Amino acid sequence: MLYEVTVRIDPEIQSSESEYITDAVNILLLRLTGREDAALMLSSEIANNIDNYILQRGFISTNEYYLFFIENQVRSFLKENGLFYWPKDRPVVGIIAFNAAVFNEGITNVLFRETENRGIFYEPIDASDYSLTFEDYLFGNTGKFLSVLKDSHYNYMVLINLTDTPFGPQLSWDIIDPTQGQSTFMSQSLHDGFVIISDYLASKYSVIDNELSIDIVIQQIDSAEDFIKARDYLTALNIVNRVLLNQIQQDKFYFTVDLIGGLEAFEGVIALDQIIYSDGNSGFVLEN
Repeated sequence: MLYEVTVRIDPEIQSSESEYITDAVNILLLRLTGREDAALMLSSEIANNIDNYILQRGFISTNEYYLFFIENQVRSFLKENGLFYWPKDRPVVGIIAFNAAVFNEGITNVLFRETENRGIFYEPIDASDYSLTFEDYLFGNTGKFLSVLKDSHYNYMVLINLTDTPFGPQLSWDIIDPTQGQSTFMSQSLHDGFVIISDYLASKYSVIDNELSIDIVIQQIDSAEDFIKARDYLTALNIVNRVLLNQIQQDKFYFTVDLIGGLEAFEGVIALDQIIYSDGNSGFVLEN
């Protein structure tokens, strides 16, 4: 529910309703852009005119303040300000922490907060469930992690370990990307690491919120059930506004798809589900 935001209230801290509204707008824009950068400075424009952007707001308990935003109004704001929009199709990211000290930093609470605030599904992984070991991580056995990604519901895997450096203990992070392999970076804190991960994912999935039409060919549709599966899948994608069937040639179905963000955004989103995949040329194949 990207457009519903609940702000947690600390009863020991005196805050005003306007501060809760500002916090909620910041969370909303973080979800919709994926980035913690200067773009979020525009949140004051929404917060100062909040009644133009919400259906409902108010306290739902003594320690929770709730806002339900109007999607069309907010998306119009993003377009007017040239902000990238991250549609509702979101990756699931498995998190493995190999060092107990990472858990001592409160990673469970961090995962919950980052998932709620960013709209990205961060889930803890017990490495032993997949026969993954610290040695696999230490020696960069990327292939083993990639095979887990292929056989699991995770779209990405992130490996965290506490590492001694000349500058003192730091967290090392490895993002296992099924299309680009392994990327490594360092951070001082869990929060800083999740900012980098989220920026990385936003760079792959956020788009300029303009509608474009693309023509695609889907192969390996051999029955009416296959056709319905492919058509319904395309229609259900949140970046897709309309699907038209233009032509059929044996097992090839030619579609025109009206969508947000163009072909690159389309390919990024379908990679999350693996229902259809690029054939490496000019078409797509239905996964049976």
